[in-house]
Amino acid sequence: LPGLSAPVTVSRDSHGIPLIEAASAADAYVALGFVHAQDRLWQMEVMRRVGAGRLSEVVGARAIDIDRLMRTLGPHRLAEESLSDLEPETRAALDSYAAGVNAFLATHRGALPPEFILLDLKPEPWRPADSIVWGKLMAMQLSVDWREELLRARLAERLGTDAVEELWPADDAPRRASLAPPQMNHAWRLPEILDDVLGKGASNAWAVAPTRTATGRPILATDPHLGAQLPSQWYLARIRAPGLDLGGATAPGVPFLIIGHNGALGWAFTSSQADVEDLVAERTAPGDPTHYTGAGGERRAFATRTETIRVKAAAPIEMVVRASQNGPIVSDELKAKDRLEDAGTVLALAAPYLRAPDRSPDALRRMNAAASVAALEAALERFDALQQFVTYAHANGAIGFVAPGALPVRRTGDGYWPANGTLGPAWTGRVPHAQLPRSADPAQGFIVNANSRPESSAIFLARTWEEPYRLARAREILAAQRRHTPEDSAALQADTLSLAARDILAVALPMAGAPGDKLQATALDALKAWDGTMAADKVEPLVYTAWMRALARRLFEDELGADFPAYWSTHPRVLIATLAGAGRWCDDARTSATEACAAQVQGALSDAVADLKRLHGADPSRWRWGKAHTVALKHTVFGRIPILSTLWGKSLELGGDSWTLLRAGTRFSADATAPFRAYHVASLRMIVDVGGFADSRFLIPTGQSGHPLSPHFLDLAERWRDFAYLRLPQEAGARALRLVPAP
Repeated sequence: LPGLSAPVTVSRDSHGIPLIEAASAADAYVALGFVHAQDRLWQMEVMRRVGAGRLSEVVGARAIDIDRLMRTLGPHRLAEESLSDLEPETRAALDSYAAGVNAFLATHRGALPPEFILLDLKPEPWRPADSIVWGKLMAMQLSVDWREELLRARLAERLGTDAVEELWPADDAPRRASLAPPQMNHAWRLPEILDDVLGKGASNAWAVAPTRTATGRPILATDPHLGAQLPSQWYLARIRAPGLDLGGATAPGVPFLIIGHNGALGWAFTSSQADVEDLVAERTAPGDPTHYTGAGGERRAFATRTETIRVKAAAPIEMVVRASQNGPIVSDELKAKDRLEDAGTVLALAAPYLRAPDRSPDALRRMNAAASVAALEAALERFDALQQFVTYAHANGAIGFVAPGALPVRRTGDGYWPANGTLGPAWTGRVPHAQLPRSADPAQGFIVNANSRPESSAIFLARTWEEPYRLARAREILAAQRRHTPEDSAALQADTLSLAARDILAVALPMAGAPGDKLQATALDALKAWDGTMAADKVEPLVYTAWMRALARRLFEDELGADFPAYWSTHPRVLIATLAGAGRWCDDARTSATEACAAQVQGALSDAVADLKRLHGADPSRWRWGKAHTVALKHTVFGRIPILSTLWGKSLELGGDSWTLLRAGTRFSADATAPFRAYHVASLRMIVDVGGFADSRFLIPTGQSGHPLSPHFLDLAERWRDFAYLRLPQEAGARALRLVPAP
C-alpha cells in the first residue's frame, strides 16, 4: 500500500474484529483506514455526504431538506477550515488514515458494496476533513438544546411562559436569571425528516475504585445510548504500535479510538446535557434580507455565501446562506420562515461545533497515547466540541471524571429561551477548562454519570436535566456492593428496574378508581402487584407504558395541539406534579366541563386497554412487553424500502425503557401501529478490567461489517440482546492480512 513505511499485519477473530500490529503509529492509522474502508465504506460515504450536504446527489430529492440544513450549518466547510488549527502530529494521523482509505479504493478488486452498485456511485478519494466531520455530526446529534428552544418559544406564544416552564421544569442547579422569549409571531418548525439525522443521545458510565472490586483493580463500564441504526455507529478494533496499545470502539471515518482503553487507562464519553446551543433572535428590516440590527441599533450586514445542491434526476438548487455575528441563520430552513421574517425576526444558531478553533481531533489523539491521568486531563483541554463527561479509570487505581468542552459564557439569560441579538454577540467567551466540573477518587469509591447534573458543579451548566432515575438506580446497586466484578457491571447494564414507574404508579394507582370492565380489572391487578421491572417477558411493563402514553395524550394534547407529538413522552416529573395538583393540565381545554385529574387517569386506563386489545388481542396472557417493545435495526438508506428492509435488517425484542439502566427509549408519536418500538438504545457496551485489559468485554448491536452480504453484517445482534459479551483479540489469529509498503 502507498503510505506505509513497514509491513502491517491485520488478523481477525471469528467475529471479524481486527487486531492491527504495526511498526509505527502512522502505519497503524493507514491500516485502520484500510480496514474501515473494507468493512464500512458505505457508512463512511453517507457520513461525509450528510456533513457536506451532498446526499441529494445520490438519493435524490428526498434528501433536499437534510442537504439544505447541512449547507446552512456548514460542518464540512468548518472541518476544512479547522485543519490549520491542529497539531502537526494530528494532521499527519489524518493524512495517514486517508491514505489507508484511498489505498483500499485503489487496490480493491471486484464489486463495491451493493449500495454503490444500486445507486451507480463511485466513491471519491477520502480527505482528512472527511474524518473531522464525524465529530461535528456527533455533536449535533447529542445536543437538543436549539430544537427544544424552538419548541418552547413556539408554545410560549400560544400558552404563555408559565405553562411552558411547567412542561420543562427547572432543575435546582446553580443558574442565571432567565429572559422572557422574544415575541416573534410565527408558527415555524423543523422539517420532520431532520429528526432522523439529528436524533438525540444519552449514556451511562461508572468507574469503581479498586477498594470496592473483587480483583483489586478498577472497573470502568459504559453504554452510550444513540439511535438504533445498521450498521452500528461503532467498529471494534485492537491496535498495537509503538506508543499505541488500544482496544475498544473506533468510529468508521476516524483514525482515533473514541471509547476504550490504551494499556494504562480506560475512558468513556457520556453526554453532559449542558446547554451549549442557543437560538438568537436577530431583528431585520422588512423587505431587507441583507442586514440586521446589532448592539445600540447598529445596522450590520449578514455574511452570505451561495451554495449549489446537485440533485439526482433533477435540476440543481441554488441557496443563499446567511450568517450573523452569532451564527448561521437557521430559520431560513424552517417551515413558515416567511411569516417569521415578515415579523422582522430571523434566528441564528450559536453552537460550539460551528465555531473555531476546534482542536478536538488533537484531544482524541493525545487521549489515545495518555499514560497518566494528568496526560488525559491535558489532552482534554483541547476538546473544543460539545461538552461531554469523560469518566476514566487508571491502572494505578485512580478513578474520576472531567467535563471538557466549550461551555459558553452568555451575555444574558440562561439558554432556556432564544436570546436577543440586538444586545450584541450572545456569547462573550467560554468557561476556562480549570473551572469545568470534575471529580477524582471520591470517598464512596465509585463514580456514576447518567446525563444528570453533576453534584460537584458550582457553575451554571443547564436549566433542565435528564431525570436522575438511571443515576439513582446505579448508585443504589453500587453502594450495596463491596466486591464489584465485571459480571456485576454486566448485570447493571442489563438492569430493567424502573424507579420512574414506581414513583408514577405511587401517584396514579390510588386515582385509578374502579375498573370499567374485566380486562381493565386484570390490568390494574397486575400493576398493583408489580415491582417496576421492565422485563421483556412481562405483561405489566406493557400495560404501564400504554397507560402512561394514553395519560400523556389526555393531559397535554389539547393545549399543545400540533406540537404535541414533539413532546409526547412519559416526563415523570411533570406527570407526578400534575397528578399531585400542580399545573393546569388535567382539564381538557376542548370541552366546556372541568375535568379532574382522577377522571383523566381513569379515562387513560380505559384508552390504554382498548389500544392493547386492538394491537395485541383480547387475551392479556398473550401480552408481553418484548413483543411490543422491539428495536428495528434498519439499513441507513434502504431500510425505508420494504423488501430491502426485510432482507437487510433485523427486529429484536427488548426489555427496559427510557428510565432504566437498560435504556431502550420509545417515541410514542413515531408509529401508531407500533407505538412502543425502541429507537434509542445502547450503541456499545463496554466493561474494562483496568489493569487486566485483556479481560475487558464489548458488544455492538449489529456486526463488524456494513456489507449486507457479509456473515458479519448482523452476527452480533442476538449476542447484544442477550448480553453475551466479547473479548477483543489479543493474539494474531489464523486469518491474517499482510499489508506491505508500495514499491
